[in-house]
Amino acid sequence: MLMVGQVLKSYCNGYFGRDFYGGRIEAVGWDWVVARSVHSDRPALADFPGGLAMHGTSIAKWLAETQTSGE
Repeated sequence: MLMVGQVLKSYCNGYFGRDFYGGRIEAVGWDWVVARSVHSDRPALADFPGGLAMHGTSIAKWLAETQTSGE
């Protein structure tokens, strides 16, 4: 489950845009996530057609990458 404050350290399959590579989650909705990029300090929006639950595999991978990095 994505939660506010978690740090994503991957490209996240491009869901946050091509320039996003890691950032802190600031808000989570039923079918969207906002994270602030660590490189540009700008917020990035990812929307998930069908809701976050339909993209659980991708999200679980992003969290696993985050957890193995020590954050």
